[in-house]
Amino acid sequence: MNKTICAYPFVHSHVSATYERKLCCLTPALPDRFKSTTKEFWNSDYVKQVRLDMIEGKPIAGCEYCYNFEKNGGKSLRLKINEQYPLEELVRYTESDGTLDIEPSFYDIRSTVCNLQCITCDENSSSMHKKLAVKLDISENGHRVDAEYERQLANEIIEGLTAKRVRVLYWAGGEPMIMKIHWDVINKMEELYELPDYQDYIKSIQLFYNTNLTKLYYKNKYIPEVLSKFNTVIWASLDGVMETHNYCRDGSNWETVYNNWLEVS
Repeated sequence: MNKTICAYPFVHSHVSATYERKLCCLTPALPDRFKSTTKEFWNSDYVKQVRLDMIEGKPIAGCEYCYNFEKNGGKSLRLKINEQYPLEELVRYTESDGTLDIEPSFYDIRSTVCNLQCITCDENSSSMHKKLAVKLDISENGHRVDAEYERQLANEIIEGLTAKRVRVLYWAGGEPMIMKIHWDVINKMEELYELPDYQDYIKSIQLFYNTNLTKLYYKNKYIPEVLSKFNTVIWASLDGVMETHNYCRDGSNWETVYNNWLEVS
């Protein structure tokens, strides 16, 4: 395969915390795709042309991070994702105009729903910062959580789960452990897990989390117990440890986070 093709535009649906569509988390936001559905994004003119250019080996504007990383001897995100998917098969399924009838198998979903006011954050990245900015009358009309749009995204993933199409789910925030969109999906996974025809499939899905580790419970659910059924990887989002952590992460406590990490690890 050539040195520009990447599996992401062939398998991956990314929505940023501020509802922008991207080819992946490292690329710029796609023009005119704010709050778009997966269907609107998936075979848009832009994404179709990206697929065709990649197949022909043409470099893609916005993918320079991976290109430069590889030039310096690093293993880029492009190379890592390409190891996980059969590129030849994805190319074979791509039509002459770049259309791909196979829907995404990898969903990367984020939200600004959060329980912290970190000093490195702002109202476009944390709902708690947004509340504070409004209270202090210093809001610059930044991002607001749209519950209806997030419900729509959850339903798209649930449809993919029911069709046994989803392979990877990546959750980040904000804080995914308090995001309703996340729990709508997890509740469906728990429901399907109880069905004999679905249990092996649900256990095979890779669940990745970037969490601040402040929460072990969501409503009446003990999170480690729920996630123990699944193929789960948890990454801790930290700005330091001990006093540094407490200073940087308003609303968090290092001792709690440390004990929670021991609980989920």
